[in-house]
Amino acid sequence: MKATLAIITPSLLVALFAASCEKRQEGSTEKPPLVQGARLEKVAASAVDEYSEPTGTVRSKTTTVLSSKLMGAVIALHAHEGDRVREGQVLIEIDGRDARAHLDKAEAALRGKRPDEATIKQAAQFAAEAADPSADLRGSVEYKKDLVRVLTARALRKAIERAQKGA
Repeated sequence: MKATLAIITPSLLVALFAASCEKRQEGSTEKPPLVQGARLEKVAASAVDEYSEPTGTVRSKTTTVLSSKLMGAVIALHAHEGDRVREGQVLIEIDGRDARAHLDKAEAALRGKRPDEATIKQAAQFAAEAADPSADLRGSVEYKKDLVRVLTARALRKAIERAQKGA
């Protein structure tokens, strides 16, 4: 029985395989319907006018913040938005007459006088009055003016000390 089964099983597999290969599906012999009323055109290369009107925002890769050490009115503008500028190029001119007047006043307080503590305090006070800081996260206007006064007095004392050592 085992021998019969051993012969029948492979024979059956070969027969099934042969039967499946024998039936080929043939395509339909129907032709596709003909299209009526169509025209044939020749294809040729031609120029195409392309017009596009996109909207959006153009942003610069880099930005620069400009600031001045002096407060004053702008009297001349040498660059405009979008201009290319070089390092060290003068972009604006600021009217420094007020600052110059305060500086002259502080210098006059020192000129021709003995460098004593009263003279130093007076010059430092003039410098603080000349300062025109703005309040921000680093401090109020009063704090910054006081800082100018203190630092000016310190710088004057140091300059007097160096001058006396060199004399």
